[in-house]
Amino acid sequence: MTDLTHAQQTRMIWIDARIVGAGRLNRSDIIAAFKVSAQQAAADIGMYNRLHPGRLRYDRRAKTYHANRGTLPAYPADLRLTVAHSVEAVAQVLEVRHD
Repeated sequence: MTDLTHAQQTRMIWIDARIVGAGRLNRSDIIAAFKVSAQQAAADIGMYNRLHPGRLRYDRRAKTYHANRGTLPAYPADLRLTVAHSVEAVAQVLEVRHD
């Protein structure tokens, strides 16, 4: 990968996992998963698009990104699953602490 921070790398892999798993992505998904600002979420989507040109298409009516037909995931399945599960586990731990 390029000179991304660990957090940026994690978000890039998570975005790919979200596109594969849920079939869609929008800024609010990133905001909810990582507790980042709307600006950071938009920047992350932009970075993903620069790193993996042609992978995403934007549906203006739904304000949602989808994978372009015929494109392959940018990261291996085991890495996508590990990151997705890790992000979910951290969110659950933090949620329990706030209750």
